[in-house]
Amino acid sequence: MPKIAILGTGWGVRIQALAFRAAGWDLHAVWGRDPSKAQAAKLEHGFALAPASWQAALDGADLVSITTPPMEHLEQTLKALERGVNVLCEKPMALNLGEARAMVDAAQSLKAWALIDHELRFLPVRQKMRDLIADGFIGEPRAAEVRLVSGSRADANRPHNWWSSRALGGGVLGAVGSHVLDGLRFVLGREARV
Repeated sequence: MPKIAILGTGWGVRIQALAFRAAGWDLHAVWGRDPSKAQAAKLEHGFALAPASWQAALDGADLVSITTPPMEHLEQTLKALERGVNVLCEKPMALNLGEARAMVDAAQSLKAWALIDHELRFLPVRQKMRDLIADGFIGEPRAAEVRLVSGSRADANRPHNWWSSRALGGGVLGAVGSHVLDGLRFVLGREARV
């Protein structure tokens, strides 16, 4: 049974741990900056380990899901790849283009799997839209407009964290805009230009 390590105790634990277990993966290790959250995730979901360091979480893993804040993605991805651990990295992938290129170059040179977690590609409605467009159902698309309304950051009582800091890799463009751009590319079958 393949072994998954998850770095981060938010999305990775709430959503991904359940999906990996359902897919037959062994929940090998979970790590978070708050050791009490990692221990709670270990007990709740049945991870074998909740080590003190993210580096130790990589030991024995076949795949690591990196769901930490973006400012940590470059170091964690490069170290995992160097150790022969395949990577599923949450988006936003990196703080800038230079970091993203370094991650891609490392994966290519090591011939390792390194993927970005664009899970919305697997929604049946997106796959159906892609099929219809590819079959010419609406003719040749010339333009697309996406409007998104969300109240996810409208709560004034919600504390600010890395997600609210551009310097740390947060913000709506990286977190939500990346899904919009990837969705356009996926559905239209070509590069989306903004």
